[in-house]
Amino acid sequence: MKKIILSLYFLTALTASAAVAPRSEESMTEWATHVIRGKVLALSSKTQKSKADRSLFARDRIFKVTISVNEVEKGKAVKTGDELIFEAWQPSTRLPLLPGPQGHQPIPAKGDQIKVYLLYNAKSKTYHPYMPNGIVIDDDKGEGVQAKKRADGATSLTQVLDNAKFSVSSETSHFSFSPVNSNIIYCEKKGVMSMDGATSQTEMLLKSPEPDHYLWAWMSPDGKRLLVLSRNLKLVLVDIGTGKKIPLKEELPKGFKRCAFSPDGTYFVAIGGMEDSVLLYWELNEDKTTIKTSGTSTLADCNTLYDSAFSPDGKTFATVSGSGLVDFWSRPPMRPVRRGTSITRNGGLSGIAFTSDGKTIAAAASAEPTITLVAPTTGKVVKRIEWKKGHPLSGRKLAFLPGTNVLATADGDKIGFLDTGSGRSLGSVPAGGIVKSLEVSPDGRWLVAGTRSKWVVLWRLKD
Repeated sequence: MKKIILSLYFLTALTASAAVAPRSEESMTEWATHVIRGKVLALSSKTQKSKADRSLFARDRIFKVTISVNEVEKGKAVKTGDELIFEAWQPSTRLPLLPGPQGHQPIPAKGDQIKVYLLYNAKSKTYHPYMPNGIVIDDDKGEGVQAKKRADGATSLTQVLDNAKFSVSSETSHFSFSPVNSNIIYCEKKGVMSMDGATSQTEMLLKSPEPDHYLWAWMSPDGKRLLVLSRNLKLVLVDIGTGKKIPLKEELPKGFKRCAFSPDGTYFVAIGGMEDSVLLYWELNEDKTTIKTSGTSTLADCNTLYDSAFSPDGKTFATVSGSGLVDFWSRPPMRPVRRGTSITRNGGLSGIAFTSDGKTIAAAASAEPTITLVAPTTGKVVKRIEWKKGHPLSGRKLAFLPGTNVLATADGDKIGFLDTGSGRSLGSVPAGGIVKSLEVSPDGRWLVAGTRSKWVVLWRLKD
């Protein structure tokens, strides 16, 4: 058996700071000099000053991967039974984070079966995988999961994520979506911005009267209005076309968490609270340009409302709180119409999400290692899945990937993926900071997270 050393980090250093679009398997197979399958025997890593980014604080994590070659699908000089050592890399520290995929995604673990698409450099006599997705983790049988889908659900992240992350610098970690074109709505020093996730092109929707005046913004379903939160914690309803502003006189609840428009655009809500759960609502007139009614609902001794979600058809609005219950609410005047079965008693619930068909709700425990599935029609628990311990209270957020039973979960500085059908973990991806919010775009193309590091992070989802 011979041992072959493959080095890629230094070859890609000069161009790695540029965003690299994920490549198709067909393209990589055609242009690769070698396509190899093998089992990871060992994996180690170190962090060092970046050779791809010359800025002062830039650091990269270098992974040394040793594999046993099981099959050579293409290429010469490498044979079955050889040991192959190569290096992969990912950015460890970037200030600011760079847009576009950086480094290699994914990095395999010891014991993984992998398929790697290599390019041979005749001058340096070294090999390197395609950037950024030239390393593919196979399933347990050694079959490439990028080319395989099972009827009983996803088997790997490569089946649900189409690329590595894109990181977008923003002045706040808060974001929302345009229901019209799925652009990301976020705030920066100059005002409220709209960004196309595919092209990164931005447009200013609302100019700030002073730097950093706006914190968060939500767009109405028809795309004509913005609900904007300012730094003095006041809400204002803005007509995007005319610029007309309607300041809302109601005080936001202590422990404010978020706002949301109903899917039909007839009303919007704000949730929060401290010792009690508090929900504020505003109902719009028929022309949806002025406020018709407003009100407040309180659940005593239920702690704050940490998260909320509308069902896709807009008929159900549900919240989770420190009480450990999923609560269901009526349309305005909003009142609780059903209390769900108690889900947790230790730390309450911090995240909630509907499946895209609206038939299932997932609720995340803050401190207990469980994800609970609930039937919206009855509020009853249908399944409990042992997962991981959550992060402090409101730190865990959830989002179902469209058309699947795969649940994305914000766990600290990573996004984990859970097949709720089988209860199997599909792995995780780094988010670059503690995740505070997590959502899927209305068109199903993007999974987006807002982090405590004030970055908006995107992953492109597969169709």
